[in-house]
Amino acid sequence: MPRCRNCQKEIDKIKDADICPYCGAKQPIETDYRTMDVTSALSLHEGELYKSKSRAVFCWLCALLGYFGVHEFYIGKKSRGVLSIVVCLLLTAIVGSILVLLFSELPLPICFISPFALIWLFHIGEAIYFSHKDTLTDAEGVFLR
Repeated sequence: MPRCRNCQKEIDKIKDADICPYCGAKQPIETDYRTMDVTSALSLHEGELYKSKSRAVFCWLCALLGYFGVHEFYIGKKSRGVLSIVVCLLLTAIVGSILVLLFSELPLPICFISPFALIWLFHIGEAIYFSHKDTLTDAEGVFLR
C-alpha cells in the first residue's frame, strides 16, 4: 500500500489517488510510486531464489559420511565440517593407539576399526536426533525443509 507523502498513513492507490482521506492533501501519492515486488523480499542467493537444503539429505549424509563432516559441508558450515574431520581422526588415532598399547594381542586393524565404528554409530544416533529436531538451519539461517 502506498503512503501519503504528507501524513505518512497508508492509503488506497485507486480510491485515494486524488485526495488523502486523513489529512486532505491533494495528490498524496508520488507519481513514480511502484508497489513492492514480492520476489525482492525473498531470500536471494547469488541472483537466484534460494532453495533451502533438505533435512533428509542432511540426515543421510550424517549417518553415512558423518565421520568426514560431509553433512556440515552440505549445509554450508565449513568450519564445523573441518572440526568434525579433525576430531574424528584424532579420536580414532588416540583410542586406536591406546588399544594397541593395552591389548598387544589384538590385530592392528581391529584396534583402529573399533573406534571408527563407535564414532560411526555415534553419527547414526546424531542423524536420528537431527531427523526429529525442528530447528535445523543452514549457514544462511534458513530452516531445512
